[in-house]
Amino acid sequence: MTKRGELIVVTGPMFAAKTSYLIDQARHHPDTSLILKPSMDSRYGGGEQVHSHDGQAYGARLFDAKNPTEILSIVSEYESLSCVLIDEVQFCSHEVISVIEQLLVRGMLVVAAGLDLDYKKDGFGPMPELMEKADQVIKLTARCDHEGCEHPAIFTYAKHPLSQIENVGADEIFGVACAICYDALRGDLE
Repeated sequence: MTKRGELIVVTGPMFAAKTSYLIDQARHHPDTSLILKPSMDSRYGGGEQVHSHDGQAYGARLFDAKNPTEILSIVSEYESLSCVLIDEVQFCSHEVISVIEQLLVRGMLVVAAGLDLDYKKDGFGPMPELMEKADQVIKLTARCDHEGCEHPAIFTYAKHPLSQIENVGADEIFGVACAICYDALRGDLE
């Protein structure tokens, strides 16, 4: 009987080093791990690599965030795989929860990284449910954008009005704030 795997959810605001965490995990286990990312993530040149905001890059396989069952097909191509690392999981349909559960039944370690909250401070995609089901949640923080603030940033805010919640971007669109500075930094945006 196969032992159930483990689900680790790595979360926090943008610029909190979530992708760097995945890259570190992959570098420690290069022969048994695989990074996956939604094909919609075209930041920093896109392609079959994940890119961290601090300039790191690492090979990754792409999947359709609206059809995360593709993850199962990709994983089946690898014989010695024991660790699946999924970046930007907040963009996935809720079907990703079932996919992750299937990987756990196979005894795999799954590390799912993504924003826990959108820029309006609402739960983002499947992240709240994944955090509830996780064996471990690692909540990372960033540095608050407000000049002189020393509090950890726990929220992402939009720098400009946005027409939809799902936006792929970096510091040209989003910033990060602590709980004290969030309202001041986001201004009158709605």
